[in-house]
Amino acid sequence: MIQSKYRDLHYDYNQVKRIESAKKLKEEQIVDEVLVPGQEHALIQGSEPDPYHVTLKACSCVDFSARRKPCKHMYRLTLDAGILELPTCKKKKSSRNIDTKAEIEHYKQLYIQGDIDGSSYAKICSILAKIK
Repeated sequence: MIQSKYRDLHYDYNQVKRIESAKKLKEEQIVDEVLVPGQEHALIQGSEPDPYHVTLKACSCVDFSARRKPCKHMYRLTLDAGILELPTCKKKKSSRNIDTKAEIEHYKQLYIQGDIDGSSYAKICSILAKIK
């Protein structure tokens, strides 16, 4: 589980997207990293010519500057330092017995009725189609 007094922030789906992006940062993008407890900081190469200066409290990237919430660079630092423990996905054979065909049909009807847009319909059904 996420260990933080700001736990709900890290469970927000927009933040989870950033956590997932942090996992995908390439090792060669981390220019320098110090993982001494209380002094964690890093230089992480992003899209700008100069690397981002990253600490547990701030990052020099545009995302953090605009939103003032943890960015993917900050999440990468916390993951590497072992500070952020994430929930693990329990891969089970469908114990929920979801009838994916029925669910897809349900969302198809919502789309036809105009209750959801085409983009949402396509995304939801794409995910449902992957459930075994």
